[in-house]
Amino acid sequence: MGIKKVPVKWTNIFIDSDSRHQQGVINAETDGLNNMLHQWDVNVAEQNATYVDGNIDTVFISGNQVCYTLQQSTIPICVPTPTGTNVMVIRDGEGNQYNVDFIPPPPKITGPVNFLHYSTDSLAADENTMVTFEMSVSQQYGFDDKQYAAFIKNYEVIKLKNGKNYFVPNKSVGEGKTDEVLASVQVTGFNSSLLKFKTFDGNNLNFTAEGNNKFKITGISHNVNSVYAVYNNKIIGKLNIISLKQLNKKVVLVPVNNSNISLTNGQLNNIFKQANVSWTVSSASNFSFGLGSDGLDAADATLLSKYSAEMRALRDAYKQHDSLYDKEAYYLFVVPGFNNTDVKGYMVRGRAVGFVSAAASVKEIAHELAHGAFALEHTFPEIEKSSSGNLMDYSSGTRLVKKQWFKILLGINSYNWFDEEEDASYIGKYNTAAGAYYWINKIKVAYKNNTQLIIPGQTDLIGRADKCYLAGIQYDSIAVYVKNQFYDYNSDVKNKIVITVVPRITPKGVILDSCILIDGGKIIVRTAYRRLNNMKIYLETTSTFKNLILFVNGYRPILNRNGDPVETLLEYQDSYNNIEFGDSRNYWKGIDAQFMNRIQTRAAVYADGHHTVGTSNHNSTAKYSAANLVSKQAKGSCILFGDGPMCHVNEYLHTTPNIGGFLKRQNNGDEAGKDFIRKINSGELLFDVNTDTLDIVAHSMGYAYAVGMINRLKSVGVKFGRCYILAPENAGSGSTDWGIFREVWQYGTDEIQ
Repeated sequence: MGIKKVPVKWTNIFIDSDSRHQQGVINAETDGLNNMLHQWDVNVAEQNATYVDGNIDTVFISGNQVCYTLQQSTIPICVPTPTGTNVMVIRDGEGNQYNVDFIPPPPKITGPVNFLHYSTDSLAADENTMVTFEMSVSQQYGFDDKQYAAFIKNYEVIKLKNGKNYFVPNKSVGEGKTDEVLASVQVTGFNSSLLKFKTFDGNNLNFTAEGNNKFKITGISHNVNSVYAVYNNKIIGKLNIISLKQLNKKVVLVPVNNSNISLTNGQLNNIFKQANVSWTVSSASNFSFGLGSDGLDAADATLLSKYSAEMRALRDAYKQHDSLYDKEAYYLFVVPGFNNTDVKGYMVRGRAVGFVSAAASVKEIAHELAHGAFALEHTFPEIEKSSSGNLMDYSSGTRLVKKQWFKILLGINSYNWFDEEEDASYIGKYNTAAGAYYWINKIKVAYKNNTQLIIPGQTDLIGRADKCYLAGIQYDSIAVYVKNQFYDYNSDVKNKIVITVVPRITPKGVILDSCILIDGGKIIVRTAYRRLNNMKIYLETTSTFKNLILFVNGYRPILNRNGDPVETLLEYQDSYNNIEFGDSRNYWKGIDAQFMNRIQTRAAVYADGHHTVGTSNHNSTAKYSAANLVSKQAKGSCILFGDGPMCHVNEYLHTTPNIGGFLKRQNNGDEAGKDFIRKINSGELLFDVNTDTLDIVAHSMGYAYAVGMINRLKSVGVKFGRCYILAPENAGSGSTDWGIFREVWQYGTDEIQ
């Protein structure tokens, strides 16, 4: 938390001539500290607010539930009291916010307060004199009006003189184009001759009557900024215009085992025209692939960050079949169905490959392409699943809102066939160190197996780790480069690894650079000159990993920035449950090397056991930080005054077991164990289950994660050697069969079972 000034109260203080405190009491005044921590809780809760469509009338507590009723309704809506949080924030569609404080008990409800940021614009509108805007059925682009509280930040909001809110809708128009919209007039004693529609610059727009006090406004240019409804020379309505550049995309349908689907350019364009995206659809020849009798194995649709093993196998087989595939197109494999019959499609966010059932609808196909081509996320849980008309919901609707238009426009320009679990990180999207370790391992495996490597086109630097350790040896840096070509290409590794000197262009001119060339420079590995021979020996070691060591890290504080996505302002999101080939986040800081050198192994893999503080005994970051502060105060008090009262206050230690949090980490460790097994089966990880031995080092919150991994790995017959458990968090909440290890060493707690 850094250094904070805390007010103190001095009582009967005596300071001697050497500036030493000899007598008296210094007490910290913690009201300010408590207020700061409470505001922190509120800020976190606001980032994860519960949004309610409608206008809340009352909020109350019923047992272990938080309930609210909407105006003009007597039926309460109740949700379980959230665990691991001190404050809950509820917001409605009119800008009202209610705070539910759970600490200290009993819960306290405050509100409503207004959380909206009002426009400086003004309207002379009220219930009897107002114009609202609607979508025209013949529009060419998109229309977005406020329907859901969770999207409330999409809209300019103007406070009317009667205290009501006017939410300004958004209209998208293609750059250089025009479009139309409908206006609905609500005016007592309406006289159409007094009605006008003007642009932000004051120009009049053409409009025609549609009946029932509705009017169609045409010829709205992309660059008019806003449209105002003017009645009797007073502005009583507003529409914002969003100009969007046109994007052109291609998608190729690949029938798998003669599974066909009907999809046209027009069907896709009718949906994506809202964001000014034009699609070209084409079909490839049928591709035969053994899917078995139960369909394609589905992946975890809640993650949208990885493919299933069978998806990867199908993708890789097709890539070998058609090495000249279109590198600027998205590919959808059309399969007979999925092993989960509820699944109609799947595409990893920001990737070029997707999978759809032959029974998928056009909406379902567009939904998957929105994931892959534009990295759009689901609308839930912010909006209840299947309750909205948005394309990214599981309903039948296809609408997009302004923030989705912008995300599509900003977009992602890569056409990556791989996913987060495998190659996504090697191009440096999240953590270039992971890419360096990934490719070093790929080179090593290809050398041992005498196989070729597929090198991704249009890349140069594909991984870099600084101040790192590999195989128990410290490196200042390891950088992996590939020859930059437009298309993917193959590289031989066996007996083609040489240490040499090559020219390199720098800002100061051309210098001679010592490095490792692989296959004549198709791959280049750069590191310090004194470490080149160490690297070459490591890459060419062909023995299997008779003694593989697994390091499972614990909580990673946000202060240690490493490029991983941040779920809130306070913490990284939970582990991706992937096995990596190096300490890409520099968590161990060389401690891993000490273990490796002591037990004489040069082979290591790493699992990220990081989970949010909410899964620990602290239950929240605010409680964790408060405990740190109070424990520091206790330490200072005990040093100054000896065995004082604070030395015996241990509530801040948070020793009540968070069993649910422990089980969550353990269950996710089970998923990492599955990834460990997948990498063995695919040959990425050189480990023989029948003969090789696995040692494990787990730290802190990684203990529960390691327990989950151990239980999964022992189920497939992995042989275990030594286990080192360092300061395990909440160790009394779970265990495993420690008899499967030759040795078990535990440090830092007396709770382990």
